[in-house]
Amino acid sequence: PPPSLYKYGLKVALLTIDRKRKRALKYFLKQNIYKNPPRPTMKAIVLMLVGIAVAAAAPVDNAADRDDPSSLEYGNLIEGDIEPLEGAFSGLLSTSNRWPGGVVVYKIDSSLSSTAKSRSLTAMQRITEETKGCIRFRQATSSDGSRFVRIRDRDSGCSATVGYWGRETRVSLSPRCSVGTIMHEFQHTLGVYHQQSRPDRDSYVKIALENVKSGHEHNFSKRSSSQVGTFGLRYDFGSQMHYSEYAFSKNGQKTIVPLPGKVPSGVKIGQRDRMSTNDVALLKAMYKC
Repeated sequence: PPPSLYKYGLKVALLTIDRKRKRALKYFLKQNIYKNPPRPTMKAIVLMLVGIAVAAAAPVDNAADRDDPSSLEYGNLIEGDIEPLEGAFSGLLSTSNRWPGGVVVYKIDSSLSSTAKSRSLTAMQRITEETKGCIRFRQATSSDGSRFVRIRDRDSGCSATVGYWGRETRVSLSPRCSVGTIMHEFQHTLGVYHQQSRPDRDSYVKIALENVKSGHEHNFSKRSSSQVGTFGLRYDFGSQMHYSEYAFSKNGQKTIVPLPGKVPSGVKIGQRDRMSTNDVALLKAMYKC
């Protein structure tokens, strides 16, 4: 076994880094320290600290490296953070895919981290407040059967199933998901697709597929007007449901390029700070409240 010095150093390091970085650190120690444990000299201590620094700097995923509040949504799912459900693609226009009475019934899985749980409850409260009670949340009871959304743990990233399906759906969250990103995921749960998936998006943005990582082109699919409705609302660059301009970029260039003169002054594309006026208006139109 490693000397007590290394055990102590490992414990300290593991307190400050996430799961993937923990694995990187353990691998470093296994390859460089455990096999041939050196004496606890200054050189050995420096070597261990370098290993900790390397592990802590290891990227969790490429998309999350950019200073982008929505980057944790950029995974390998449908449109990055949408979890597939068999037969689940009639979209936001179908009233059968909206939560009855605008009440989202949820169950928090025991696997969910305390951080993600706290942020989830805050996100629910903020959506209720910002929609002025139009959308509400309550915990599932035995009488709900499987008609609820399960909020569960995920090693990395944040994702959700779109809409209500009369059976268990999911919101999956890592401890790194911010309150704003969780609000984004709950809007998926409420039946909202990404803003840049709107059927009229080509009048507002150009999708630069030449800059998109190979295999991620499907994340920029446009929904048909039979699936997704605009409810008379203009395209919203400031929506909490809009991707960053650099989503899934392979070369640091924009993948979503706004057309000239289309972005209102002061609007931040891809923001996750709060629901926009149109985000609230869309939910109120969908849920008739």
